[in-house]
Amino acid sequence: SPYTISAKLSCDAKVSNWIPIGIPETTVFSFDGQKHSITINNVSSAAGDYAGVFGNIGADEENSIIENLIVKGDISSSTAKYSGGIVAYSRGVTIKNCANYATITNGNTTEGVAGGIIGHAYGSSTINDSVNFAEIQAPVSAGGIVGKSFGYDEWSSSALLINKCVNIGD
Repeated sequence: SPYTISAKLSCDAKVSNWIPIGIPETTVFSFDGQKHSITINNVSSAAGDYAGVFGNIGADEENSIIENLIVKGDISSSTAKYSGGIVAYSRGVTIKNCANYATITNGNTTEGVAGGIIGHAYGSSTINDSVNFAEIQAPVSAGGIVGKSFGYDEWSSSALLINKCVNIGD
């Protein structure tokens, strides 16, 4: 059973040795950044498979909401499977009015994927009115908005919806 958390960011924040929110367990989340920014100076090696502000977010039967957040800094990992400016790995997440300025570099040569907003969108997720301004690098799959999208099984297509989003980064 996933954890359920609700939070609001009340000021800009700068963090080092960041461990993403929602690790190691899947978390159902309601988060309002209130147009504040989180600047990540580096991701902790304890982050495991996930590099981003949020790690493993959402659940198939419940929808997490992350909105009004600005991410800056450097989200780099040589070991993470999933790297994302907002969310590393999503299942049933709605992201709206978010912006990523953080450079994202995933150096996992066998499994590394990275996206400016979501690293790996598994199943049903929606991204609305969001933008990536940063450079995204990964050896397996990289994208300005989403690095990789996959359905619930090999026979279904992903229910990923992207509306009014822009990638300005490299």
